Amino acid sequence: MHRSPVSSTRFMSTAVTEPPAAAPTRPPAADFSKPVARPQTSGWQLFKDVLNHGGPGYLQFAITNICNADCGFCGFARSQFDPKKRHSVTLQEAKDVVDIAKRNHIGYLLFVGGEPMAHRDLRAMVRYSAEQGIHPMICTNGGLWNEDNMKALASDGLTSVIMSIDAHDVAKHEANRGLPDVCRKIKRANEFFKTVGIQCTASITASRLIEDYEKLPDFLRTL
Repeated sequence: MHRSPVSSTRFMSTAVTEPPAAAPTRPPAADFSKPVARPQTSGWQLFKDVLNHGGPGYLQFAITNICNADCGFCGFARSQFDPKKRHSVTLQEAKDVVDIAKRNHIGYLLFVGGEPMAHRDLRAMVRYSAEQGIHPMICTNGGLWNEDNMKALASDGLTSVIMSIDAHDVAKHEANRGLPDVCRKIKRANEFFKTVGIQCTASITASRLIEDYEKLPDFLRTL
């Protein structure tokens, strides 16, 4: 009797392994060789845009919780903050935020911290924001200003600077901040940014450090 040949198939289980995840890479380095034009959209136009799309038109973006100051009332003070909890966004994360902001008609993007000047990629973030047509702003204690970074950020398209003031005189302000000479740096920054058309604003924290509010306006004029 003829027996038909029977073919058999063996099923073998094999472990399926995913290729190793690629290590996160930094975005291409920003080209700082050429200045970036500051966004020219007027405040009135941005206001109309907000009315049209419903807002918001302004965004605060905390890029780091690291700070060089030692303010008595702040949880980010350098002597009180746990170094293990330090965190900063990556440049790519910041670019993603700028892209989202642009899609949602944000006109002003304020970089805050911590101290945003302590972030190594602040220049690239400011530059990218300006390139996308968003007005980049910085809120700073002023303790890290120097001639080089002021000129650099102006070249990157910075449009506005907010500097924090806690008291009505130099001694009290610098003692609370733990930043000797910071008032001189703030004064120099105000002088420089005025020459290049960048707006500077004082941010005042109302607290017991201001013992005489009537003296505050004159003190601010000296800076």
